[in-house]
Amino acid sequence: TAIISCTVNGLTQTLDGIKWLKSDGTTENDGSYSGNSQTTKLTVDNAAADTKYTCSITANEWVKTDDKHSVDLNVYTIEVVNDDQVTGAVDNILTCKIKRSFCHCNCEWYDSTDTLIDGPSADDYVETPGTASGGTQVATLTIKPKILATLAKDEEISYKCETKSGTSPAFKTDVKFTIPTLTYGVVTGPTVDFIGKYSHYFLHCQRINTNTRWNQV
Repeated sequence: TAIISCTVNGLTQTLDGIKWLKSDGTTENDGSYSGNSQTTKLTVDNAAADTKYTCSITANEWVKTDDKHSVDLNVYTIEVVNDDQVTGAVDNILTCKIKRSFCHCNCEWYDSTDTLIDGPSADDYVETPGTASGGTQVATLTIKPKILATLAKDEEISYKCETKSGTSPAFKTDVKFTIPTLTYGVVTGPTVDFIGKYSHYFLHCQRINTNTRWNQV
């Protein structure tokens, strides 16, 4: 669900008319007049592609009838990246990749109990929000072994990446992994006897004067 809005300033009374064009599958909220302005919002369900909407305003006190203004709805997707299994002995890095993100998204992480990870100790977590570049923003959460040691073994663990852009509601995406019960060990194979190349040496006897000398060739 996404929410787009249109704010009209310079008013002394409630607008006389508000319409949203191309509002298929949506509901609208005309807002209320307050402080010489009025904000109308449009809630878009199941947005699947970038769409241009039009907010049409009628304000008799300004002699405006169907005064049209474009409002863009840009759709971004989220891809999560993580190993299915981790040992728990080293840092585990969860990745939330926000694609088609042309403005910076606010990214927050929630632990396995769905509690916000807010201002964590560096011994527990390290958060990197990332910045939008080339239409992609990559946010990461590094879970330290100290925290991994407290998590359940052999069960699917779910952390959440929450993203928010502009006035749209926050959206949470699960990032799952498992810490299997493992014990590090090394087992060597049996001893193998290997016969390498033979080295051949030939000896010959050569008599020099009264002495006998063996030479290797």
